[in-house]
Amino acid sequence: MSQKQLGRYVTISKLIEKQLTVKQAAISLGLSTRQILSLKKGVKTSGANALLHKNSGRKPSHALAESLREKIIALKKSPTYCNANFCHFRV
Repeated sequence: MSQKQLGRYVTISKLIEKQLTVKQAAISLGLSTRQILSLKKGVKTSGANALLHKNSGRKPSHALAESLREKIIALKKSPTYCNANFCHFRV
């Protein structure tokens, strides 16, 4: 959990414990009251995991395969394509 997510969790926890109002939490985190209510609901049901990005730790769907990436790098380093610029190697 990053520092930003930890700070959000502390603020939302204070909101749940009624130490803060929704408006105060929104100002503190720089979010809208609607977003704060959504985060509060998530923390109540799932705990701190509700604040984690759901796609973290996954490889992007548009990422190149490792074998293709290595092949491109090898071609760039070869004498045949050493003078080519990176625009020639983009997909």
